[in-house]
Amino acid sequence: MTFETKGDADAWLAMRRAEIEEHRWRPPDPKEVETPTLREYAETWIQNRRTRDGQPLKPRTMDLYHALLEKQIYPELGDMRLGDITADDIDDWYATLLPAAPTRRSHAYALLSTIMRSASTGRRPLISDSPCKVERPIVVHRTFEPKPATPQQIATIVENMPEKYRALILLAAWCGLRWGEVSELRRKDVDLASMTVRVERAVVWRKGQPTVGTPKSRAGVRTIALPPNLRQPLKRHLAEHAMSGPDGLLFPNAARTGHLHVNTLFKTYHRARRVAGRPDLRVHDLRHSAATMAAQAGATLAELMARMGHSTTKAALVYQHVAEGRDRIIAERMALLAEPSDSAG
Repeated sequence: MTFETKGDADAWLAMRRAEIEEHRWRPPDPKEVETPTLREYAETWIQNRRTRDGQPLKPRTMDLYHALLEKQIYPELGDMRLGDITADDIDDWYATLLPAAPTRRSHAYALLSTIMRSASTGRRPLISDSPCKVERPIVVHRTFEPKPATPQQIATIVENMPEKYRALILLAAWCGLRWGEVSELRRKDVDLASMTVRVERAVVWRKGQPTVGTPKSRAGVRTIALPPNLRQPLKRHLAEHAMSGPDGLLFPNAARTGHLHVNTLFKTYHRARRVAGRPDLRVHDLRHSAATMAAQAGATLAELMARMGHSTTKAALVYQHVAEGRDRIIAERMALLAEPSDSAG
C-alpha cells in the first residue's frame, strides 16, 4: 500500500495503532472473505443475543426486533452484505425513515446500530467499524411520571369489580405484580400461613396464544410479603374462585380452561376506575401505585427493588422521589436547618 502524502501514511498508521491498542486489529487475510448479508447476520444475532443477566431474549422482545427488521430495516438494507454497507447507505436509509413516527424510528435505528456494532466487535469481527454514524439521531426520552392511585381509590375500584377479579386488583395494587405475573399465579404460589406470594413464572400472549415462561428478568423471581389487609380477600378468593389443585390458576378465564387475557378485564375495570374518579388509571398503573406506597412506607432502594422485581436501580429511584407528599416533607425538613438551635445564643 502506498500513500500520496506522508500525512496520509501517518493517519493510516495511527488508525492501525489504535486498533492494536483496542485489540481490534487482525492481520489481512490473503483470501477475501465475503461477509453475510444483514438479514443473515441479524437472524443469527437475535437467536444468540442475551440479556444483561445472561438470559435469552424474551419472546415479546424477539417479536419486536423481528417486526422492526422486517418492516423498517430489511426492505432497504436486508440483502446487502455487511462489508458493503457504508455510512452513506445508513444516512440515506435514516433520512426517509418514519418521519411521522419518531419513537419507532428511534427504536429501528438503535436496533440496527447495536447489530452493526456487534458485527464490528468480539473475537471475530466481520467488519472493521460500524457504519451507523448518523449525526444527532432522534432519541425519544420517555418522561415517566407515575400517577398512582390512593388506597381509597384502589378500594373503590375493588368494590366495583366482579368478585372473581377483586383479589387480582388487590395483588396488582398492593404487591406490584405485573399482569403476566398475576395472571399466571397458581394456588401453590400463595401461602396465607406465612402471608407471602411467590413469583416464579409469567405468561405472555403471542398471536392469540398464551406462553408461560420466566418473569421479565432474574430479579423478577421473588417472594413478596402480603399486606395483612389482603388475607381475608385472598382466603375468600381461594375458596370460591380459584381453580382446584396446587397448580390451579388463581384467575382463570371465563371458561375455566386457561389463562385470563387482560382484554377480558377492560369493560368492568374501565367502569370501576371511572367510579373511583381515575379514568386515566391503566391496569399497569396499579403496579406503579404499589411501588409508590412501598416508598411512602419507607422502603429502602434495595427493598423496593426486591419487592418490585427491578433489575436496575433506575426505576426504583423514580418511585422513591415521586412518592406522594414526599417532596413536601423533604422541603419542610430542609427548612428546619435554617432555624437556630436551642443551644445557640
